[in-house]
Amino acid sequence: MKWIADPTKRFPKRPFFTEEEIDFECEKILSEYFNNSRGNAGLILPIPTNELTRLIEADAGDLDLYADLEHAEGPGVEGVTEFKPGQEPLVKIEQTLSSDNRRINRLRSTLAHELFHVKFHQALWQLLWAGKRRTASKTKGAACHRDTIINAQRTDWLEWQAAYGAGAFLLPRTNLFAEWNELSVGLSRPTDLTIQAGDVVARVAQRYEVSTEAATVRLKQLGLLPRVGVSTSQRA
Repeated sequence: MKWIADPTKRFPKRPFFTEEEIDFECEKILSEYFNNSRGNAGLILPIPTNELTRLIEADAGDLDLYADLEHAEGPGVEGVTEFKPGQEPLVKIEQTLSSDNRRINRLRSTLAHELFHVKFHQALWQLLWAGKRRTASKTKGAACHRDTIINAQRTDWLEWQAAYGAGAFLLPRTNLFAEWNELSVGLSRPTDLTIQAGDVVARVAQRYEVSTEAATVRLKQLGLLPRVGVSTSQRA
C-alpha cells in the first residue's frame, strides 16, 4: 500500500492498494483472528456470520445491526461506518438485513464491506482531521449504498476498495484457488459455457454462503470465469 493524491479532493491523500495487496491483507486478518480466537484451529469456511460481527466489534466502538438507515440516511443505504476524532468507528447496518433471514447473504456482504472500512480507512479521517482541526468535532464516515456493497466503480475508490475487500474476506483468494478444480467441474467442456458457468457460480455461492451476484463478481475479479454471460439475478 502507498499513499497518493486523492483526485476527488475529499482527502489530502488516499491509500492505494493493488488487488493482490487487498487479498493478502484480508487473508492475514482472517488468519490471525481465527488462530488467536480458536487456538490455531485455522480458518473456518464459510466465514460464520457471528465471526464477521466479532471481527468488526474488535475494532469498532459499537455495531448496531438494527439501525433504521432507510430513514436516517436515505433509500438504498444498507451500511454506515462513522469515524469520530479520538474514538473507535461506529458501524450501523440496515435493520431489514438482520431481521429477514432471506437477506442473510446481503447481510454478510454488508458486514464484510463495513469490516474493510473499519480495518483500513480509519487513518483516512485521522489524516483529514489533522489538517482541519477546526472541524475535527464533526462526524465523518462512509454511507454505503446497496449498489456499491459488492461491486463499486473504481472511480469511487473508497467504496471500490471496501467492495473488493468484502469479496476478499468472504471468498479468500487462496482458498478459492485451492478448491477451484472441485468447484469448477464441467466448466472446461466446450458445450454451453453460459450454463456451465452458472452452475459453477451456484456452487461457489453455496460453498461460501454468498449471493450468486457476489460469487460472480469475485470469480470475475480473479479471472476464474470465462468471458460469457452469467446471470446475477439471484440477489439477496
